[in-house]
Amino acid sequence: MNNVIEKINNSLNLQMGLVVPPASHREETQTLTQKILLKTEQLPVFLNIIKNGCRENALSFVFDNKSPHNKLLTLITPSSEEIAIFHIMLSNKGLSNPLIESNEALTGNRKTRFPVTQLRRHKLLTNNFISLIGPDGVGKTTISSAIQQAIPAKTFRYKRTYRRSFIYKALYLLRRRKQLQKNDYDDLYPNKVLITSLLRLYVHSLSSFLSRKTILCDRYSNDNLASQLRAKEPAKASSRMLRKSRFIPAPKTIIQLDAPAETILSRRAELSEDTINFLSDFYLESSVLIKPKKFIYLNTNIPFERTQKLVLKLLSI
Repeated sequence: MNNVIEKINNSLNLQMGLVVPPASHREETQTLTQKILLKTEQLPVFLNIIKNGCRENALSFVFDNKSPHNKLLTLITPSSEEIAIFHIMLSNKGLSNPLIESNEALTGNRKTRFPVTQLRRHKLLTNNFISLIGPDGVGKTTISSAIQQAIPAKTFRYKRTYRRSFIYKALYLLRRRKQLQKNDYDDLYPNKVLITSLLRLYVHSLSSFLSRKTILCDRYSNDNLASQLRAKEPAKASSRMLRKSRFIPAPKTIIQLDAPAETILSRRAELSEDTINFLSDFYLESSVLIKPKKFIYLNTNIPFERTQKLVLKLLSI
């Protein structure tokens, strides 16, 4: 795995200027542990580089939102071994050296914020959802079954938050003359779907939060922050994704299921290769904005017999 870590390190160096100690200086079985200081706006870039490296090399990772300034990212192999741990501190000050070794440097770069600003950065509503997101054919059914065998969780389909709504039914009937299927309607009018879903989502979120029961949710609001996923035109993210994400309750865990496009297409050829590649980046970006307590990137391009063990490992971190 040293070669894989080396490739990821090279990408971090080229795109962000992060200089991580070479893998050759460590034993093959030794876990890389590194403290890193990033600007807040650099975090999505950092995560996307890690995600791309994982996607190419059948790795997974867990990103723990420990606090607004303190994050933890753990790289996991298909055999459930931890190969790298990044302790990430966020700062809005200028950084002369993004790679930090001392705790004093990390804490010294924190910026005191006005309480109102801090309040705006926190989610007003969270829930105990474990939400599975990913394109069709990525293996949501398999992963859902593995989770249910390990965790007593009630299952829930996100689409129920709006498709059972009278508002949704009325709006859909107005468009039926265009012979739109419901999936196509959801894809072409994501704003209407998101607004329709929020009230029921708030109710379910509050219920799960108060009862402390874990709910395994098939899909989440991420899908309503993009459009044209099934259209001939290129898929695109909403231009107001940041603003919309503030109204979406933060799940306990979001699990992004991903794999190389050719792997997904071999299982189910429903979306185009370009759309699958778009979703790989989009699901990560939108999840960072929604701010779950834990974000898991799970590469499903692994043997079936390793799936359950890997899922349990990722959830336990």
